[in-house]
Amino acid sequence: MKKLLLIGAPCVGKTTFSNLLSIHYNLPLIYYKAKNPSLSSSRNKRGNPNRDSAYCNYFKQAILELPLDSGYIIAGFPRNIEQVMLMHIENLQYDLVIDLFQPENVVILKAKYREICIPCNTSYNSQEISIGEYQLKSLAPKAIGKCDHCEKDLVKRPDDEFSHIKRRYFDYIVNYEDLRKYFEKKDKYFIFNVTKGVEDFSRLVGEIESFYAKNKR
Repeated sequence: MKKLLLIGAPCVGKTTFSNLLSIHYNLPLIYYKAKNPSLSSSRNKRGNPNRDSAYCNYFKQAILELPLDSGYIIAGFPRNIEQVMLMHIENLQYDLVIDLFQPENVVILKAKYREICIPCNTSYNSQEISIGEYQLKSLAPKAIGKCDHCEKDLVKRPDDEFSHIKRRYFDYIVNYEDLRKYFEKKDKYFIFNVTKGVEDFSRLVGEIESFYAKNKR
């Protein structure tokens, strides 16, 4: 069974692609629930062993609750090299790390128009984006301000505000330099440039299938 980690820049589509992959492969999706009070919203930052340990334990417990030998998809973890080390200590298994990428100007514009449904972890974006090769269609809800799936109210993330998203992208660049150097030494990693949004999904699946065919996992 596939065990996938999706990492990448803030607002790049980790939640959206993880949900699509979960449905496509019929695998459970594990993601950090933002309402969990035990973990800080600044979990990208380094230098807090207690936070990194709590974050790792969160995913470890979620995996332990799955059936034995179950595959899974984890969205947004690990976020720094310390969490990678904790993964190895806790023997958290993975087959493939998918690093989703978009440049800062695209991420900032997406964050400006993003709304989320907290109960079902679904993201929406009401704005089409056209910047060079990045041509992203709107992912607006059917009813303004309401989730298509559970009909709960959509909200703006406070950390999607301009000053916050700039800081978050900077933290991503700093932390992911070490992550990339580490994962690039492994035969379990590729960078996926998200240029068309959800229309890139079939291309992503193709790259995943090519990886498993090559590695016969």
